[in-house]
Amino acid sequence: MAEWKPQAKSLGKGAKAHMEVGKAHMKEARYDEALAEFEAVLAENSDAAGAHVAIGSIFFRQNDFEMALSHYASALAINPDLAPALVMTGNIHMEGGDPELALG
Repeated sequence: MAEWKPQAKSLGKGAKAHMEVGKAHMKEARYDEALAEFEAVLAENSDAAGAHVAIGSIFFRQNDFEMALSHYASALAINPDLAPALVMTGNIHMEGGDPELALG
């Protein structure tokens, strides 16, 4: 899985802390707790593309590909060149049998 990194310069101190705690929960597969932390980041800064990628990754791991794609799309709306969101979007479309959309 592609690694994501928050855009640290755009996050306030509280949001940075929530990102770090969320990542720790992700490593332990505590997805509900991680989701709450990443949502707290978005509550402070709705333009935190890294939080959208992280939430997308939670949904991906839970096989909720529609929600994953939604959050990857939100991340890409903020930063169209965000590699983890691009890669994961492509992976979902490839697995879903739509290689044209994956490569598009």
